[in-house]
Parts: sequence; structure tokens; C-alpha cells
Amino acid sequence: MLNISGLGLAEDVVEIIGCMNSGLRGIKISLNGITADICNGLKFVFPKKLQQLDLNENWLGMDGVCNLKRWFVERGAQLRTLNLANNKIFRDEHQTEQLAALLSLAPGLEELRLGVNTIYDEDLAVIAKPICEMQHLTVLDMNTGGLTKDSVQFILTILVTLKNLLELNLVSNMLADEGCGYIFEHLQDSNSLRCLDLSGNKIKGSCLEKLAEYAEGSYSGRELMVKLMGNPIPHVKREKLVAKLAGIRAKRPYFALDVKMKAYHNHEIIKPY
Repeated sequence: MLNISGLGLAEDVVEIIGCMNSGLRGIKISLNGITADICNGLKFVFPKKLQQLDLNENWLGMDGVCNLKRWFVERGAQLRTLNLANNKIFRDEHQTEQLAALLSLAPGLEELRLGVNTIYDEDLAVIAKPICEMQHLTVLDMNTGGLTKDSVQFILTILVTLKNLLELNLVSNMLADEGCGYIFEHLQDSNSLRCLDLSGNKIKGSCLEKLAEYAEGSYSGRELMVKLMGNPIPHVKREKLVAKLAGIRAKRPYFALDVKMKAYHNHEIIKPY
């Protein structure tokens, strides 16, 4: 693994990677001021056997995504980890199809991070299809976006389709109670999921009844953590859910749902046992 993150190397990154062993399988070049123009050079020097690519916190934009496409056409199928978080990718309107085309060239991904790019409902509608084709995907990060209840149909499709998905990060979106309630209603449709992070989604508590209903009807014994920190959930509703989960656990020792909630003001952490 080549890790030269946080050095602000900009265009020098191209020369450094070009001098490395062509058998290199992992590259981390986050926080280096990489722009769309620099991506034009990177596509020629990325190693042929590259499996892990971390471009977090740069300045690719959608133009940078387009400039990397040539490498993906030739080598994208072998990629296992792709981190494009915090790259201003969705800042340009009506170009999400370019990202969808790039993702379709990497169907073997096991980890995909697109967070802090402000993904909106219309963006997810476009990229959901290539994501659903990633049958080995275990981690999907779409935090800090503009996803609302209108995205839930695509989120549920991803949950049901991806049989190996373990972690779904939807932190700091705008799903609110209605959107999260729909997700809770269909949790039983995903047998693989182990961590669902809905922290910071403007949840006020009405959806917790749906989560309690899932808990009451769940007999699978799978371990599942649902994170709800940073939501304005009243203390009474939090305590009601905690009591409900404690009662279920008392009757079913193998019950394995863990809900983490943090009080909106005093940062108190509450667990159901």
C-alpha cells in the first residue's frame, strides 16, 4: 500500500506513482489537492493490479471522475475499494450519469465511499443501478448528503439486492421520521446488514415505533446495530424504545439488536441493556 495522504503534493502525485512498482495493489492519496486536470495524468500511471484506491478529500469534481474513466475501462473490474468521499462530485448539475458510467465499470467493489459530496435524491436515482450490480459490496457510505424520503425506494432496493452488504452509512441526510420509518419496516428484507447509521437525519421519534415493531417480529438472531445519534428525539420516546428492547431481550436472550442514541443536547449515550 502506497500512502502519501495529507502532503499537498498536487501534480507531483503523478510522478511519484509513476515511479512506483507496477505491482502495487493499494494507493491512498487523500488530501493532496488533486484536481480534474491532475486526474488526466493519474489515469496513465495507476498500477495495472490496483485494487484499493483512496482519493478522499481532494478536488476531483465530476470532471475528475470523467478523466479517470479511461483507467476504469481497462482495469476497473479488478478494483475492490474505492473512496471518492469529499470531492465536490455532485456540485455540477445534470452530470451524475458520468459517475454512474464509472461505477458500472467497477462491479467487483467491496467498499464504496461517496460521502460528503451532497448526494441528492435525483443523484441516487441515477447511481443506484450500478451500485446494485456490485454483488460483493459490504460497505456503502453516502453520508452528509441531501437524501430525503424520496430516496427510500432506491435505498430499499440496494438493501434487498446486495446480499453481502454489512454497513450502510446515511449520516447527516434528511430522511426524517417518514423516510427512516420506511427503512425500519423493511429491515427484515436484508439478512446481511450489521450496521445502519442514521445519525443526524432530523428524526423526532415517531419512526421508533417501526423500529420496535421490527424488533418484536425479528427472530433471526443476527447482530444489527442501528445508530441514531444527533437526532432531536425527545427523552420520553428514547426511554420508551429502550424499555421495549429491554423487555424483548429479557424474553429472548439471543436477541441481537443494538440501538445507539445520543441525547440531542447533553450527549448522553443510551443502550438497550
